[in-house]
Amino acid sequence: MNIIKLLLEWLLSLFTVKPPVVVSPHPPAKLDPKHGVNTVASVFGSTYKGGVDPTDNGQGAFKDLATGKSYATRKVVGVAIPIPFFKETCGGSYLLVEQRKFTVTIFHNNVWYRDLPIVDLGPGAHGKLLKDKEGHTHLLDRTYPLCKLMNSFDNAEVAFWIVDEHGVSLEVKGFEVGYFII
Repeated sequence: MNIIKLLLEWLLSLFTVKPPVVVSPHPPAKLDPKHGVNTVASVFGSTYKGGVDPTDNGQGAFKDLATGKSYATRKVVGVAIPIPFFKETCGGSYLLVEQRKFTVTIFHNNVWYRDLPIVDLGPGAHGKLLKDKEGHTHLLDRTYPLCKLMNSFDNAEVAFWIVDEHGVSLEVKGFEVGYFII
């Protein structure tokens, strides 16, 4: 009987829609400052003014469980994290990311943006993380709708955390792959 209950709870969790993004002037209680990553965040899927980016197909690597389709990255508030972070911090599980067992919290201009879904993979090149010639890392991409919400577009300096389903920040892993200079 317990196995049936567990199976039913698991099936229901697949279709449970998480609450929308939380915007707050107050930090989440369970974030460890040591787990934060300071970086420059870009926009992806769209141009800086919201137009179609011809180099991006507009579909995320992850499915939106509410629709069963890949996220439409030009229409959703969300982020993309580098593949090494996905593999090493989130265990490489597409299903767990799609179930929003992992989300991202961003701090920018004294505002917290919590419960952001991971909708795609990137930035990165040749299996490496990105760093510019001045030494600034580029480790987070934001959808255009998120940039609009934040009123901040390309090359925004942010701090971000990868957070588990209980709101606890995780140590971001995957830095050992090295950097590709842009």
